[in-house]
Amino acid sequence: MLTLQHWSKYLCNCLVVALLVLSVDFAFADEITIGVRANRGIEKGIKKWQPTVDYLNSRIPEHHFVLSPYESIEGLSAAAARGEFHFVLTSPSSYTQMEFELSATRILTLMNKRKNLALNSFGSVIFTRSDHTDIQTIPDLKGKSFMAVSEGGFGGWRVAWGELKTHYGIDPFEDFSSLTFSGGVQEKIVTSVRDGIVDAGSVRTDMLERMAADGQINLNDFRVLGERKTAGYPFKHSTRLYPEWPFAKFPKASNELSNSVARALMDIKPADNAAVSGKYVGWTVPLSYNSVHELLKTLKVSPYENYGQVTLIEAIHQHWKWVLSLGIAVALAFLALFCAFWSMRTRKKLEDSIKHMANHDMLTNLPNRALLMDRLGQALARANRNHTRVAVLFLDLNNFKPINDTLGHLVGDKILKKIAERMLSCFRESDTVARYGGDEFVIVMSDVKSINEVTAMAKKIDNLMLEPIDLGDEEAVLGASIGISLYPYDANTPEALIHIADDAMYVAKKLGKAA
Repeated sequence: MLTLQHWSKYLCNCLVVALLVLSVDFAFADEITIGVRANRGIEKGIKKWQPTVDYLNSRIPEHHFVLSPYESIEGLSAAAARGEFHFVLTSPSSYTQMEFELSATRILTLMNKRKNLALNSFGSVIFTRSDHTDIQTIPDLKGKSFMAVSEGGFGGWRVAWGELKTHYGIDPFEDFSSLTFSGGVQEKIVTSVRDGIVDAGSVRTDMLERMAADGQINLNDFRVLGERKTAGYPFKHSTRLYPEWPFAKFPKASNELSNSVARALMDIKPADNAAVSGKYVGWTVPLSYNSVHELLKTLKVSPYENYGQVTLIEAIHQHWKWVLSLGIAVALAFLALFCAFWSMRTRKKLEDSIKHMANHDMLTNLPNRALLMDRLGQALARANRNHTRVAVLFLDLNNFKPINDTLGHLVGDKILKKIAERMLSCFRESDTVARYGGDEFVIVMSDVKSINEVTAMAKKIDNLMLEPIDLGDEEAVLGASIGISLYPYDANTPEALIHIADDAMYVAKKLGKAA
């Protein structure tokens, strides 16, 4: 029979166990897991990315960050689907699948270090041996043997596959005499082509140059097929370029934590141990991965395996009962609301349309002069209250007039639209990009903290304008002349700031012509 003393001892033991369980829960409650694609093996993946995780632990000590490397894309995707990660660092195609299926959201894009340059894009290079006289161009690959990195590899296969399919009408699975994969080892592809095991292959851009620098190969032994030239890109490539690896968050990671991680990673300097071990320069604001989505749709690979295969008629036939029920419900709801809201909605839509047309350029959909002056005035008022600075950048496209006169206004309009899209990708939501007229654009940067921000942005725009514009059968390279004025140092009214920036632009244009 249990005495009171035994009961007291039993209850105390239960309490100790409960406290131990709670302490274990608390110890692991704040563990933040970062999944990483270790495409060159787990050991190398840990060596490369663990210093970055250690850096996050030192910068954000209130959380404990843990690296979780996976060698295969399939393993990484399965772990992500099980909800094991707060963040993930993986290839663009792997990320887009997680974005589509698991609501992953990119927060940064990697700035790789190659030839001491900071690069945030890459592609594929398609190559053969230089003594293959019967393979001079990509169409010559039909009927030849080909090696790529892996079926899920992005830079080492899918980018090249997209180029073959889209631009040359080549189906690698039907038109090659054989298609083999190296099991993830890109160096094996290069040596297999060199040694005549296969006729041709594809690897990620910079692989040939890296192996040559290490003394493993002689670049003269190879011929790059379909070689492209992209302004500012130093490596041989046969395809368009796509954004580098993204650092992405999953819904279980809070926005506050994600912002802290993004700020910490963007503070990494090239000389920091994390960057040196990871062979990168740093991190930049997340790029758009729409081009990756479009490529995967073209190839009809995960998550777009069935993209475009089901017609509307087929969908209605398969789910006709659900469609009919939904249609009846929608029709009844519409009829009930139609009379009450039709007039109001029509009037509101018309008012919004008129207001938008009055304040936006019809061609580029950018703010026009009227809206520009209004926003610049607001920015100056805010800067005056907060004692901050506002920068005005006046941009004029170089070589636009001869291209417009030679190729016609339709091509000129297409170029202006693409230029507008490029500039919008550079700026914060708080900034304003406006078309001032013709081939002139004005950018307003609010809350400028440093002059270096403005000069860095001007340089970024200048580089962006030098990138070729695809016009179908040919490419156009424009460039730009940029003038800058700064509030409150140069002027304190919108008109004066724009006038000063305009004058500075003309000086820059004259200097450019003189050079």
